[in-house]
Amino acid sequence: MGILVLPACHSFYARVPDALLDECNPSPSCSGRAPISRGAGLRNAFSRRGRRTRRLGFVLHCSGFSPDSPSNGDGDGDGEEEEQESKADENAPGFWESEENKKKLDEIQQMQELVAEAERLEKELEGDTKERAAKFQEELARRAKEQAQQRKQAAVMFDLGQRAYGKGSYGKAVEFLEAALTNVPKASNLGGEIQIWLAMAYEAHNRHDDCISLYKRLESSHPNKAIRRQAADLRYILEAPKLKISSNERVTIPLIDAYSQSSQKTWSQMARERKQRLASSSGKKSQKKSEDWIEWNPPKWEKSPYFWVAVTVWLTLAGISLMFQD
Repeated sequence: MGILVLPACHSFYARVPDALLDECNPSPSCSGRAPISRGAGLRNAFSRRGRRTRRLGFVLHCSGFSPDSPSNGDGDGDGEEEEQESKADENAPGFWESEENKKKLDEIQQMQELVAEAERLEKELEGDTKERAAKFQEELARRAKEQAQQRKQAAVMFDLGQRAYGKGSYGKAVEFLEAALTNVPKASNLGGEIQIWLAMAYEAHNRHDDCISLYKRLESSHPNKAIRRQAADLRYILEAPKLKISSNERVTIPLIDAYSQSSQKTWSQMARERKQRLASSSGKKSQKKSEDWIEWNPPKWEKSPYFWVAVTVWLTLAGISLMFQD
């Protein structure tokens, strides 16, 4: 038996006989089998109860879709216990607020969209020929590819909107976030985050009424509980009454006020003038040193009394020596 197991949030298992799977994806090993009609195979293999969900599993198998985390659906008792445990975890407070569970929620929403698209395309099929099954598979693959590209573009525009908001370009942020919102469903987790940022950009761009209306719409219609609570908290902050403070109750700092309004020089100007003074003084010192080397001023020794004493002593000694030589 070929088995396709959807996640626990769908709470059903779809099983398709091998003959029907071979008819959807023919292989050389099954070329000797007799052709089996898909409608006849479904009527013979399954009971009337749950036929719609099993037909949907068959359509997803023909489209090449497989969930990220498959499980075995043979044990009924173990499956019920795991389903009860998963429901208990999902109902726990803050379960869907972590990053890992947000990614899981996005995957579940993508899968739900593909399942709805598969149901719609299945209704459009009138015949059971292989050509229609191949066309159906190509159409579903194309829709999945377009959906992935749109989500990628939305993530890029969302990032640009956040950067513009952080830099203070609130008009650009509104444009980027509105463009990102056109590429994703508004009820998805990513769509809710984009709308939260868009509302904040509205408020920063002086569009208070648009901001409040968007918060109210998220509170009433978005399926994610965390998004609803965040929108309610932000709206409560915006609609809270503002405190009215008179001029006497405000704190003023005269020193800073007087300094900002006076004609005193700034620190940069004072530092620049200090550097200029140091440069001019160092230039004068270097000029004096160069003048000392160029112009030599001899000492005025003729005015020194010690010089004349030394000359007198020397002449006396010279005369005495000449007298004794004679």
